[in-house]
Amino acid sequence: MGPAWYTAALTPSAAGSFAAALRTASRGARASQEEGDGLYVSRNLWVLGAVQLHTGDVADAVASFRAVAEAERHVPSADPGMFRWQPDALEAFTCAGRLDLARELLERARLLVGPAGAGSGPGSALDRAHAILLARGGAAEEASGKLHRTAAAFEQLGLPLEQARTLLALGRVERARRRQAAARAAWEAARAVFDDTGARPWQELTRERLDRAGGAGPGSPPGGPAPGTRRLTESESRLADLIQRLWPPAQGCGSRPAVKPALVPA
Repeated sequence: MGPAWYTAALTPSAAGSFAAALRTASRGARASQEEGDGLYVSRNLWVLGAVQLHTGDVADAVASFRAVAEAERHVPSADPGMFRWQPDALEAFTCAGRLDLARELLERARLLVGPAGAGSGPGSALDRAHAILLARGGAAEEASGKLHRTAAAFEQLGLPLEQARTLLALGRVERARRRQAAARAAWEAARAVFDDTGARPWQELTRERLDRAGGAGPGSPPGGPAPGTRRLTESESRLADLIQRLWPPAQGCGSRPAVKPALVPA
């Protein structure tokens, strides 16, 4: 059941609700533990940790990713390109102030991706996480430039959700630099991509950021450069439709889940 829960958790995290993804990934990790399936314990914990990170539960995200790292020592992934937990873990460690763990993981992950993967999806995700680490270390201008390049790389790769996530990170860095107009422009551009792809939980997160920053309402034109108008792939859309029939999103949920998942790694 671990693989089924893992697949079921991925789609709500992009096109349903973070609360549904948390519940499903938690159940998947428990089911995989009961079945002795270490690979899918690790994969379900990855989704759990990623959603905890996105919803601001940084301490729980760090615990989840440390559990993933421990599981990976026993069941290493044969293809790091198929299992991309390292960039999310790196971001969680950075946000928690564990810069030592973040730098160590970045070095190991770069070796896994290798020079050939520098311009790939996993390589670009590491670039985004590295930029967030740079910003936390005080190199905000360098981080901003890296995030601009990474967003463009994701657009070229045809990965709109990753492009928009990078624009969200860019907005945070620009706001920390007290460049409010640049931050709003990045968040507006991110919102346009999320709206176009139907990424509902990300739409909500972005609108909250714009509301707090005094940004324009949902019907206003984007304040930044026009992003590409890419859609979820056909297979992603079919899976999203299936998962939404099985697990309809909770009504009235904000960016934080109402109930913490039952599984919290030690």
